[in-house]
Amino acid sequence: ANIAVWVLTGDKQDTAINIGQACSLVTPNMKLRIINVEDLVKKENDGEISSAEFEELAMASVKQQLQAGLIDAEAAKLLDADIGMVIDGRSLTLALTEELSASFLA
Repeated sequence: ANIAVWVLTGDKQDTAINIGQACSLVTPNMKLRIINVEDLVKKENDGEISSAEFEELAMASVKQQLQAGLIDAEAAKLLDADIGMVIDGRSLTLALTEELSASFLA
């Protein structure tokens, strides 16, 4: 039916997935694309990269993850399969920027 449902929570990623499963929005048969920048957040918090480096690397990472998600979505459409996406808060902020929002909201 090509239905999109957005659920925004303040929960941790695993909890958000569990909520989706409990509501049957995420099913065992569903391909689940997870978009996050956890590794870069850790590097920034540990002082391994600067805030400016984080922004640049995170933007590139989210862009790549979104592109991979679009490929997954096209494949799922051809196979008449279900697909879901979980995106963390930092990644969502980047996905909604002018540079990435067109592909994210497509």
